[in-house]
Amino acid sequence: MTDLYQSGTRNLSFRVEMLDGFVSKGELETESFSISMDSTAEIKFSASLTVADNPNMDWQKNRIKITMIDGGVEYVLGTFLPQYVSRQYTSNRGLLSVEAYDLSILVQMDCITSRLSIAQGEKYMDIIQQLLVSAGVQNVDAVASDAVFLTARDDWDIGTPKIQIVNQLLQEIGYAEMTTDSYGTVVLTPYQEPSPENIKQQYDDGTASVLLPEVSSTNNAYEIPNIFLGIVSNPDLDSAFTYQYVNEDPASKTSTIYTGCNKVMVLEVDNIASQADLETYVRKIAYEQMQGEETVEIQTAISQHGVRDVIALSTQAVSGIFEEISWQIDSSSLTMNHTLKRTITL
Repeated sequence: MTDLYQSGTRNLSFRVEMLDGFVSKGELETESFSISMDSTAEIKFSASLTVADNPNMDWQKNRIKITMIDGGVEYVLGTFLPQYVSRQYTSNRGLLSVEAYDLSILVQMDCITSRLSIAQGEKYMDIIQQLLVSAGVQNVDAVASDAVFLTARDDWDIGTPKIQIVNQLLQEIGYAEMTTDSYGTVVLTPYQEPSPENIKQQYDDGTASVLLPEVSSTNNAYEIPNIFLGIVSNPDLDSAFTYQYVNEDPASKTSTIYTGCNKVMVLEVDNIASQADLETYVRKIAYEQMQGEETVEIQTAISQHGVRDVIALSTQAVSGIFEEISWQIDSSSLTMNHTLKRTITL
């Protein structure tokens, strides 16, 4: 495949492999594919493919890995587990239409079959890792945490998907929702606000990468609270946790000083690992709530991206630091479409 850009010609090819676990069983003949990331979804990555059937592929068990080869350098774009397979016919040729999802689907499909009982003092990360392994996850890349349960727990009903429990526990220790990398490894990391220190990608005017920025913005200043009160309401705790964050910035048009009134948001939490984790949680909600939003759509060359990558954008239309909330790769057009968002202090 040949990809044309302002700077010249870029030769691309793709390889779509069948995997038994993480071992290749050969390639799938592929007509086309697309890959999408939606940071608001429980399962962040999905893929749609049109492929020729292959007797070596077990559609109930095997995985699919999509790799881009750019100038001889390989970039894995994603590893997926097929969930829906249907047959279609094009020019008297039988093809399969495949919908597949990242390996978080294993944790979403697997539910607890008995009450999950957690003893006081057990480590959060130990329980999370046990849940992931029991759901069939083989590889986990987790930032270590010493957070422990302050009370005994059995909050979840039989039949609760394990991904709901994992994400709830991650929130309680100030972590982002679970996701996967392009190889299918589950990734667990602390939540980080977008900042210049964690920029993953940069797109500038005058380069081949940025093709089309379109900008839209929203202003919700009248709805924004300026006091955020976090309360952990659990009678089993030895002492209550509370934390109050107040926007007293005179430069902010939604602050208590500027508006002259107190707009309070109460955040009740059943469980939290520590006072520090409650403060992280409240400040995260305050950061999200205290901002207006600006959304930018851009189209670029295909490259490796993850979930909520921080993007530095510099174009005539708009410049700044953005968080990537969704993207889509299309093998037919050889393009990558991105939706970026940044917060604007009001």
